[in-house]
Amino acid sequence: MKRIKSNLLLIWLYCITCSYNALAGGLKIDFPLDCRIGEDCFFTNLVAHKDEAGKSVDFRCRSNTYDGHSGTDIAVKDYNANIAVLSPVSGEVIGVRNFIPDKILTTEEDKAKVKNLECGNGIAIKHEQYRIQLCHLKQNSVTAKVGQQIKAGDKVGELGLSGKTFFPHLHFSIKDTES
Repeated sequence: MKRIKSNLLLIWLYCITCSYNALAGGLKIDFPLDCRIGEDCFFTNLVAHKDEAGKSVDFRCRSNTYDGHSGTDIAVKDYNANIAVLSPVSGEVIGVRNFIPDKILTTEEDKAKVKNLECGNGIAIKHEQYRIQLCHLKQNSVTAKVGQQIKAGDKVGELGLSGKTFFPHLHFSIKDTES
């Protein structure tokens, strides 16, 4: 199991939570991909917030996001590397999708085919009062089943290109279900 060290952990936690309560509550999260940040994978789009003018910005008030983006995207340099998606927390699997083809969306028809399936293949995990979602996994790679108890670091699938995406990446989000 890979863990982030030094300041990258603080950046990672801030990027994915966007919730002071999650940080204050001591939520512990493992990195969800079997890759090395800055070498095999890198952060792309971050959680969107509105600035004083109503413009979507990331947590540093920069443009590394887009309107309505509710998670953190982690892209990879080599899509053919079969990068494992790992559970960032221990918990119960509460949702799984595994049938969406891997395809770069190039036309309006492509986009229409994934309407209401934007996450593509993925997994949702209940951990304490949080709902963790991992999206855009490779078709037929999701190994977890609804109702299954999993541990942080367990492989749950492989990085893919499913759903509403234009490049291979993992979309990771956390929601506080009690707020």
